[in-house]
Amino acid sequence: MLLVIIVGIICYIIGSIPTGYLVGKIVSKIDIRKYGSGNIGATNVFRTLGVKSAIFVLIVDFMKGFVCAQFISIILVPTYLNNDVAKIICGLCAIIGHNWTIFLNFKGGKGVATTLGVFLALAPLEIGISSIVFLTVVLISKYVSLGSVVSSIIFSILLIIFKKPSYILFAGILATAFIIIRHTSNIKRILQGKENAIW
Repeated sequence: MLLVIIVGIICYIIGSIPTGYLVGKIVSKIDIRKYGSGNIGATNVFRTLGVKSAIFVLIVDFMKGFVCAQFISIILVPTYLNNDVAKIICGLCAIIGHNWTIFLNFKGGKGVATTLGVFLALAPLEIGISSIVFLTVVLISKYVSLGSVVSSIIFSILLIIFKKPSYILFAGILATAFIIIRHTSNIKRILQGKENAIW
């Protein structure tokens, strides 16, 4: 149990690395939280700092989830945890770290890229289909937030359709709930017709 706690804390800290914030400080000497939507994620970085910075943030945030779930979780396998359960523990800790980072007073990003990385290690087919849904919704609506919410809901539904084990389904639904909660303000703006389009 002690090892699980230690590894969970490590993954939380990795997830907590505020990539968008650091890129803003290093590249442009600005606090990204004071620009655009105020979020530290790739979408706001794209609007504020441009494509290259946004791609970098997207990749790093994705890798935080993927590395924790796919590789760091291996440490927990000798504790007799199911391999997928170990991935879920490490992955969820990374997502929680990203969403509520210890480095920014527990105010972080919205977790989409990190969640994508985590579940690529757990449910690659479902993630692939959900990613197509995301891109389709964004291209049609021009709202990244709407694409994120819709694709996350579709992802949970796909886990049911493809009969994934209950623990993966639970983790998927929890991750979807995180995404919806983190996008509450975006959903309100969409309903009011005030959400910012990606282009």
